[in-house]
Amino acid sequence: MQFSIILPIYNSEKYLEETFQSIANQKFTNYEVIAVDDNSTDESFETANALVKKFGLTATLLKKPSEIPQGVAATRNIAIQHATGNWLVFMDSDDIFHPEKLNCLHQYLISNTEARAVCHSYIKFSEISEVIYPEQTGSLLSIKITLPELISGNTICTSTVALSRQLMIEAGEFNTKLNGVEDYYQWLKVLCITPIFKLEAQFTYYRTAHPSLMGKRKLAHYVDQNHKLFIQFCENQSLVLYRNDFYETLFYKTMNYYISNAQQDYGAGDVLNGIFRMIGLGYYKPALRIVSLKVRAMLLTRIAKLVNLLRNKIDN
Repeated sequence: MQFSIILPIYNSEKYLEETFQSIANQKFTNYEVIAVDDNSTDESFETANALVKKFGLTATLLKKPSEIPQGVAATRNIAIQHATGNWLVFMDSDDIFHPEKLNCLHQYLISNTEARAVCHSYIKFSEISEVIYPEQTGSLLSIKITLPELISGNTICTSTVALSRQLMIEAGEFNTKLNGVEDYYQWLKVLCITPIFKLEAQFTYYRTAHPSLMGKRKLAHYVDQNHKLFIQFCENQSLVLYRNDFYETLFYKTMNYYISNAQQDYGAGDVLNGIFRMIGLGYYKPALRIVSLKVRAMLLTRIAKLVNLLRNKIDN
């Protein structure tokens, strides 16, 4: 078996037919699907079972034992343990593959035998009606992603990644202590061993609207996860030399992104709770910088409003 598609499932009943259809549409057929349901509360498991039969897929469908904590890291690890392919192809259960994905990946690996880890570009979408499958010009052109590059921020979408089985064994399984950043840490571990080759082509369609999978998490969750990720990072002897750079990424660069989302989704109260959580964990300087930037932005906004008000009065 050349490819094992690693497919964790959680409350994605609504999207599974589109996902499995895109797998069944693959031009390259030497693959298997290893799907593991993370004890969904909807009919995801039953739906997946029916779709495997409907499309005649070579598949193993499992339900994660309830005693194993919920989380995509553990779910992926179980799927990997049951995989038989030479390559592990990762996919989320609401995403879609281009019909040529596995075929082009296979051709690329034949021509680039040194590659042990591959990813590619992707297209964001909300509904299946938005998905078209253009010819992927230049699909086999690639660049190398290196460890210092990824330490400055995670640019890799999980549903675009393929790893050789042997490389996965060397890197170790997904860290189950992490929830939402486990993929980032996994790619960092991979890069300690080998570069990741990124294809220019867009072979994955990444769904942006699926609350049951992605969930709008509050800022404190991301603070906690970045804290745990930083601990794991510093305990890894191959990564600890980059400690200062990674600190900057997690608690300045990435945190600003999370704060913008928290402000939009939950308001100022959630941002304050997240900042207090940062202080509680000892991240005083990043917290102070965030507060300073927020106060500055608020003052500038009020000054701008005051200037406009004065201008209007002068004009009148």
